[in-house]
Amino acid sequence: MTHDTQNDDGGPAFPCETYGLHNGKETTIPTNGMTLRDWFAGQAMLGLVYNAPVDVTNATLSECAYSIADAMLAARKQH
Repeated sequence: MTHDTQNDDGGPAFPCETYGLHNGKETTIPTNGMTLRDWFAGQAMLGLVYNAPVDVTNATLSECAYSIADAMLAARKQH
């Protein structure tokens, strides 16, 4: 299994606005932060790492985490 960038990423997980200067004027700059898919994968990774056997590779754990994230995004569409 490989990380497929064509998957639905769920959109931004934590969109916000930052403040800064643009051409000498104070302005707001929208930022998206990480995608919801990345957030879900990171949350899944916590449980996977905690419960993983010692001989499991980081690549395998990462693939599993994104697989779980994809399933979570699919489940969101069902409800």
